[in-house]
Amino acid sequence: MSWLIVACLLDKLHLQFYVDKRVDACALRGCVSSVALEPNSCMLCKHYMIQTVFTLYSLAFKWHLDYCVPTSYLVTILPHTKAQQRVLLAATIAEEVALLKKLKFNCFVTLEQITKLTDNFLTRDESHDFMKTLL
Repeated sequence: MSWLIVACLLDKLHLQFYVDKRVDACALRGCVSSVALEPNSCMLCKHYMIQTVFTLYSLAFKWHLDYCVPTSYLVTILPHTKAQQRVLLAATIAEEVALLKKLKFNCFVTLEQITKLTDNFLTRDESHDFMKTLL
């Protein structure tokens, strides 16, 4: 379930990024370089996607479970050295703050969003079985 929430949050984040880019482009009224208007410029940066997915996974645990799963715990179960875990924890916390601001502190995902996502990426039987487990 948490991975579906992450996918929904990524979708919201990508949409917000796209809208922000277009609003900025419209606000500058033609003063924008052609690079800013290219379709690929409105994509989330692939270089940071793994970190972003991990951070959104952490947020999904915080916002959508009945119990708290701290980011520090998620970092400690990764196969990294203690020094790497400290760096990853600091980066994840900083990115959480940035992503929360970008999402306007709204990490809520509706059942409708999850249903739409499962309908798009799962077969009808898989989607039906998955939704039965949720309800």
